[in-house]
Amino acid sequence: MGRSLGVQWVAGPKLYTQRKLRPQQYFLPWQRGPEERKAFEVPGLNVCIIQSILKSVANCWCLLYLSQSFQFPLPWEKCPLVKNSSDFDAECARTTPFMYFWYRQTLKISDTIEDDGTLISSVSLSLFVTWCFIGAIMMHGIKILGKVMYVLVLLPYLIMVCFLIWSPLLNGSLFGLQHLLKFKKVSVLDCFMIIINVGNHLLSSLGLGLGIIAAFSSYLPPSNNCLVDAVVVALVNLGTMLMTTAVIIFVVGFWVTITTNRCKEKNVEVLINLVSLGELPPEAMPPANIVSNVASMFTSWLESLPQSVKKMVQSKVSQCNTEDQIMKTTIGPGFTFLLFVETMSFVPGAAYWSILFFLMYLSFGMTAIVGNMQGIFTPLQDTFSGFKNHPKLLTVSVTLLLFLGSLFFAQPPGYYYFRLLDDYWFSFPTVLLPTMETMGIAWIYGAKR
Repeated sequence: MGRSLGVQWVAGPKLYTQRKLRPQQYFLPWQRGPEERKAFEVPGLNVCIIQSILKSVANCWCLLYLSQSFQFPLPWEKCPLVKNSSDFDAECARTTPFMYFWYRQTLKISDTIEDDGTLISSVSLSLFVTWCFIGAIMMHGIKILGKVMYVLVLLPYLIMVCFLIWSPLLNGSLFGLQHLLKFKKVSVLDCFMIIINVGNHLLSSLGLGLGIIAAFSSYLPPSNNCLVDAVVVALVNLGTMLMTTAVIIFVVGFWVTITTNRCKEKNVEVLINLVSLGELPPEAMPPANIVSNVASMFTSWLESLPQSVKKMVQSKVSQCNTEDQIMKTTIGPGFTFLLFVETMSFVPGAAYWSILFFLMYLSFGMTAIVGNMQGIFTPLQDTFSGFKNHPKLLTVSVTLLLFLGSLFFAQPPGYYYFRLLDDYWFSFPTVLLPTMETMGIAWIYGAKR
């Protein structure tokens, strides 16, 4: 997302309405016909198509959550009641309201990937709205795109600054920072995976090798200082990642602190109940004042018990360890729609912060899709000259086809396919395409040049 924000922020105010050069012909002048250009344009085009579909699906989920954030109380804070009854839904009671709302009410996910089902109406409608908005932006062409980017780029940064100021003030937020800075011994395999993940994220955030940067740059005048733009894009991308990382670290620290304290409070209730039922000896009864400061007193009280009683207590309660809790954190949709949503419910004004968060996420996602769409339109217009004379027809056709393709993920098993592509497919072309293109340009154009 930093790539789309950086490129469009730099290029947006200076975009011309007509393309000044074709980047493929500039770097590869020996290409004489459309067949040679296709060999270089098709791989990036295909990746942009799949990325656009995946990002539109994530945006539609965000739009659903944003529309629900205007309710009070928030629908994911409590389990729903069974129809014509005062009891909570049994499945929700076995997990958490946040997981139930995400998997059962938003995704309406099937039990296995093989299960079939009809399209989910709420997800399909949200996808339609998402693609209508993207189509409306692209319909007006590059002239209006620069003005739209002022809003879509500046809005998430303003919201991010608000989160950056607010998140360090949360209780236990510094625990996440301490955990990050703590030296940990990792295996060679884990170290290798960390390097792969960091490299994959860096390449995908810059959008290298997909033709997106070249597509936007082709609208700039030939006299434009591309070196300065490249430095600014890299710095904006770096700043975006640092700001996002800081907010995530503080939020994770707060989440771990709250969930650990709630785990200890639940353990106290369980022990009181078991002692009253006679399943544990009286020595296992927590002191009366432990409820007032369960975060610090529970562990010290447990360590002071006799060894035999301590083993009995530990066999009956959950292990509330902060290190174990922080290892439960996930990336991707699991962080956005589960951990962050749960964290927002712990603070006053949860609806307000939820609206800001999903508005920021939606703006980030929209700018990313706009960048991918430009990476789709440009090679199509270069390859098929008829699309240049009918840009609106191209916009409607591509948007409609991508919307129909995204409906595949609006089925009950759609989330499984989304995770398969996002976790296992996405990194391969992200690393392969820039590597091969860099080697090709260095060999043909000359590394020293």
